Amino acid sequence: MEDNKEDIVQNTGEDISEKAEESKPAAESAADDDIIYTFVVPKGEVFKEPEEDQEEPEAAPDPVMAEPEPAKTIVADRKHFTGEVNEAFESYKAAGRTGRTPDIEPPVYAPTGLPEDDDIVYTFVVPKGEVYKEPDPEEEQAAKEAEKARRAAAAEAAAAEQANAEILSAETKVMERKRSSEGGSGGKKTRYGLPLDHPEVGELAQKQEARRLYKQRKKNRFRTRFYVLMTSIVLLIVWLVISNSGLFIIDSIVVQGNSHYTAEEIINMGHASPGHNIIYKANIKETREYLENNPYIKHAEVRRRLPSTLVIKVSERQERLAFKYDDDYLVMDEDGILLKKTRNKPQTTVIQGIVVSKIKLGEKIGTENSKLMDKALDLIKTMIKSDLYYVKVDISKEKSVKAYIYDTLVVKADYDTLMTNMENGKLHLVVEQLFADKIERGTITFLEDGSASFMPIF
Repeated sequence: MEDNKEDIVQNTGEDISEKAEESKPAAESAADDDIIYTFVVPKGEVFKEPEEDQEEPEAAPDPVMAEPEPAKTIVADRKHFTGEVNEAFESYKAAGRTGRTPDIEPPVYAPTGLPEDDDIVYTFVVPKGEVYKEPDPEEEQAAKEAEKARRAAAAEAAAAEQANAEILSAETKVMERKRSSEGGSGGKKTRYGLPLDHPEVGELAQKQEARRLYKQRKKNRFRTRFYVLMTSIVLLIVWLVISNSGLFIIDSIVVQGNSHYTAEEIINMGHASPGHNIIYKANIKETREYLENNPYIKHAEVRRRLPSTLVIKVSERQERLAFKYDDDYLVMDEDGILLKKTRNKPQTTVIQGIVVSKIKLGEKIGTENSKLMDKALDLIKTMIKSDLYYVKVDISKEKSVKAYIYDTLVVKADYDTLMTNMENGKLHLVVEQLFADKIERGTITFLEDGSASFMPIF
């Protein structure tokens, strides 16, 4: 590649010299101070100026060559010497900015022996006396950016000037209209009874504007309130019409959570009945009070299910224990609330050994020994939790408790030991084993150390 390049440069130099000798008279007749340089560079290689100490190719003697190298201007190449480049060259040639006449010779191409498509020809004309410098791409880009910014600033200034002119024209028209109106009224136009140039005119104008805005806001508030009021009235009328229609008449009552009482009993107990307006005559509060006055109803909830269903949800107390009271039985839940008083023996645990001092339906029973009462209630709760059932419990003796699983099968222990063996499940296991062996008579005894014994003879 290097050898080929040297041959090309050598051939190019010789051709350029011969071409320069042939075209010298024409160049001198066109512009004596101009010299035309023609370089042919193979495609893919970059033109590079020779170093200062390197000898240049032989050329026609001219005093200009001894001067500093002139600036290079690339005009075109053999392949693309058309379009915008050609037009730029023609414009530059016609301008004659460097003193050249319009009769400049067209670019000269020296043959290199290579295919035409592989040649790149640089042709430029340097005026005499100018210094040749390789163009700096950054400087050229900066110059382009500066020119672009200058043009943008000029366009912006022109637009601003145009806008100012339009504003000035509009102001002029306004002033002319003012002058004409003042001239029509004798040249003494006033405002608020004062000349327009009076210092109080501006203050009076501000007050007038403030009054106008106040009236406008007041008017808007009145209009808004009026619309809200009218809308509320319309909605109220619509609601009254719909709510009193047959759509909201109670046609069904649903009872939930009941076990001791039937649904019909709950409805009758709460004095609830269909056929009433569910919005205005559902009697929710009264129904709840009626139900909660019954000792068996721990809590009652009454609510509407629009459009026509009334829902009653109850939480009932369960019969857990009973006390013998003269010839009657006092039936209670696990909290000691008295549920009923009956002569029939209830199907619940009967507690013996507690003396009753106060009774009232729906309230906790009063006893002479409140601590013993609390122990009895704790024993019943533990019995339920341990999945056991006693038909009778005798806690009349402090150090010995008898819990009857059947009337013929009894558990004996002190209170704390009995509670411990119910909680840890030992008593449950013993009872299951006896039931598996079909033993229903005898005594189960638990000692303080947790050991248990069984005596089959009752």
